[in-house]
Amino acid sequence: MCDTGLKVFQLLQERNKLGPDNTEYLCRLLTAINRQDLSDKVSGGAWPGERTGRPPATRDELDAATDVLSNNLGRNWRKLGRKLGLTEVQLDSISGKHTDLEETAVELVKVWRRCKAEQASVPALIKALRDLELNQTADQIEDQLSSQTGL
Repeated sequence: MCDTGLKVFQLLQERNKLGPDNTEYLCRLLTAINRQDLSDKVSGGAWPGERTGRPPATRDELDAATDVLSNNLGRNWRKLGRKLGLTEVQLDSISGKHTDLEETAVELVKVWRRCKAEQASVPALIKALRDLELNQTADQIEDQLSSQTGL
C-alpha cells in the first residue's frame, strides 16, 4: 500500500503536477475524495525536502542514536514508535517492510525523522526512551554521543 502511494507521488512529480510550489492539483484530488483535512495539511505544510534545515551535527547525533537503537531496542520498537507520535498505520508499514528487529528500529527512526522533522531530536528520543523506562538504551545513546564529542 505504501509503495502504491509513493508511486502516485512520483507519477505526479514526473508529470509536473506536484512540487514544492505546486500542490494545487493534489489538493483538488484530496478535496474530491472528501479529505479536506489532508488538503489543508498539504497546502499549509512544508515540502519534505525543505525541512532539512537541521545542522549537520544534529543529523550526526541522530545517526549515532539510530545505530545504538538498532542494536538495543528489540521488541520495544512499536512502543517507542507510539511514544514518538507515529500512527498505527505507520507502525504497521514499518513492520511489513522488515522482519529483522535491527532494521525495524532503523526504519522507525527514519520514519520519525521524516514525519516529525523539527521535533525529531536526540533529546526527544532520549525522553521517549526514559518515559518507557528504557533507561539503559537512553544511557547508551548518551554515552555514544559523549564519546563522539569527546566530553
